[in-house]
Amino acid sequence: ERIAGEAGPPGRVPAVRPEQLRLVDSAAPQAVPVQVRSRQFLGTYSEWEVETEGSMLRLWLGPDVTMPDTVAIAADRWRWVDAT
Repeated sequence: ERIAGEAGPPGRVPAVRPEQLRLVDSAAPQAVPVQVRSRQFLGTYSEWEVETEGSMLRLWLGPDVTMPDTVAIAADRWRWVDAT
């Protein structure tokens, strides 16, 4: 729910596509701190695998993006899905 910035309906969790996640300043109000677990260059973009609060997420960034000292992400869009 933290990635959505709001409490979700009972029994639902936010689902976020990799292209809807972006790096943000860790002081931004919507920032969710993450630990980078891997980065892979895939030609026109890089796929980063990050972990936050026990959840693994993937985000797609431009191949020229460098890793900041402190990594935080925010979602531009998400949708609520069943938690089961």
